[in-house]
Amino acid sequence: MLYRIYAINAEDHIVHRDDFECGSDREAITQASSLQASSPAMEVWEGTRQVARIGMVERETNGSSNSDSRGRLLLRSATRAVSEHRRLAAEHVELRDEMRRLREANEKVRAQSASLGAPQRQVIYKE
Repeated sequence: MLYRIYAINAEDHIVHRDDFECGSDREAITQASSLQASSPAMEVWEGTRQVARIGMVERETNGSSNSDSRGRLLLRSATRAVSEHRRLAAEHVELRDEMRRLREANEKVRAQSASLGAPQRQVIYKE
């Protein structure tokens, strides 16, 4: 899997990014930990999912502006929203494919019924 490591400075800003391949989250965290001496904090991301934050804890609210805290909160919310959107989109595709399979099965049953002389009803499907 493709991971990104972000080096974070004391002001909680990204100062550097590295992309790398790892087999698991644990391997990615280990690699980030080995690089952590170069920066106060490191963040490990896989796509839009934050895997870990290593190093300094987020600043206290009395030492930072409320807008900065709100900005981080909004970023976390947006990241969660993107993850949920992707999950729902994948679920939508699965349901659409299942609906297609059911229609095909229904058409086969209708064809078999027609060959046996059973009366037919017209069914209209809407996407």
